[in-house]
Amino acid sequence: MGGTTPLLGIHYPSGTTKAVDLGTELEAMAGDVERALIAGGIPPVTPAPVMVAATAAARDAFWGVPANETARRTLQNRGATTVRTDKGWTERYYATYDATTNPGGVKVAGWYPVGGSMPQIDLYPSGAQVVNSGSLISAWSAPGSGDSIAFGGAEWFSYGGGIITVNRTGVYSVSALVSVSSASGAAAAFFLTRNGNSSVQAQDTVLTHSGYGTMAHLTAAGISLDAGDTIRVYLTAATQQLSAPQAAGRAQGEFSMRFVRPR
Repeated sequence: MGGTTPLLGIHYPSGTTKAVDLGTELEAMAGDVERALIAGGIPPVTPAPVMVAATAAARDAFWGVPANETARRTLQNRGATTVRTDKGWTERYYATYDATTNPGGVKVAGWYPVGGSMPQIDLYPSGAQVVNSGSLISAWSAPGSGDSIAFGGAEWFSYGGGIITVNRTGVYSVSALVSVSSASGAAAAFFLTRNGNSSVQAQDTVLTHSGYGTMAHLTAAGISLDAGDTIRVYLTAATQQLSAPQAAGRAQGEFSMRFVRPR
């Protein structure tokens, strides 16, 4: 027959416990320990494994697809994390943002990259473009052409006619370099704009040189974008007709967007 501890009364086997009774006494001890932990306010352990998946389907088969906000919050609170070997990043699940009940949530619930190689699109000039005031800079090679790439695929970015469309809500860094042809005493003002030409996110003005080309630099470290929002480079004003970019290739410019974090 076993004994009990003096303070919490937890059963335990003793030296006189018969082998046939050992299982019963160990079960009693485990039950006593569990009740003592609950009484002390110590919550049960919920494992938050980091799983590895080569597809979104494999990830969802492991974690499940939450059907309502309660299930989404539960998955977020577990710290659900997946290493996506097909994407090159690690992603976490976020439920819907609520200022009171879920300040750590996001605008659109779902899986978002949190580490590794983040989604990005990098476009390079396909050739010279003759421009003047009011021109959309559109001479960018599409992803897969030349050096232009879209890492993360169509889930994240679409491109056409000089316009990048984001397909996932989030915060993005955006930058553009545009070479401008040589000219004597000319000026050109460039905008980086959202959803048309009027919502300016960054700007730069260059003064041309008679013998050398110049480069416009436009950078925004973090722009909050919704799925379907667009970004473009727009020449809002020029004192004369110019070429921008002035030729094809990486040295003549770059139009880039990178996912920074969920919002």
